[in-house]
Amino acid sequence: MTHIASDRSFDYDAQAAVDLLVRNFMATGHNPKPVIWHSLRVGMRLYDVGFPRHVVIAALLHDLLEDTAIAPHEIATVFGANILELVRALTFVPEIPDRIARFEDRFERCKAAGPDALAIMVTDFLDNSFFYQPGTGEQHQLFQLQLWMARTCLEYVESTASDPRLASILRDLRGSLNRLGESVRDQA
Repeated sequence: MTHIASDRSFDYDAQAAVDLLVRNFMATGHNPKPVIWHSLRVGMRLYDVGFPRHVVIAALLHDLLEDTAIAPHEIATVFGANILELVRALTFVPEIPDRIARFEDRFERCKAAGPDALAIMVTDFLDNSFFYQPGTGEQHQLFQLQLWMARTCLEYVESTASDPRLASILRDLRGSLNRLGESVRDQA
């Protein structure tokens, strides 16, 4: 299998994805975290370990529906239904008020969408794990929830995935979660 780095058309597709990402976040983005940079890291991590074009493009766009006012058809028009479906699987449903139920809904959709969606999801958790902070009170509860969601996804993917490209991502996510767990124990 040829890596997408040798495919010049991929460069143009990736550039178009980054352009769509930046334009929409600059116009209507509502997440206070540095989502553009986060999305680039998630996409590049999957690119670096050899995932195909559609996975890398979907990873670059994975927060677009969730955090901007873009219409789904705008993604499908440029990148096709397959990439839109991956992005939809990774998008939480804001109408589900309970965070656990919202995670479970998204997790089930990613499992149904298959290994590509789960690869993006664990890579997303890995990159987001650097933002997790223990805190106190409500912030600590959110931290514990974030750890639980990441561990749930990690353990499922570890038990079902046989894709060797995920090995370093899963190892790094487990290491990050272990360090975060140790930091909580150290604070206690």
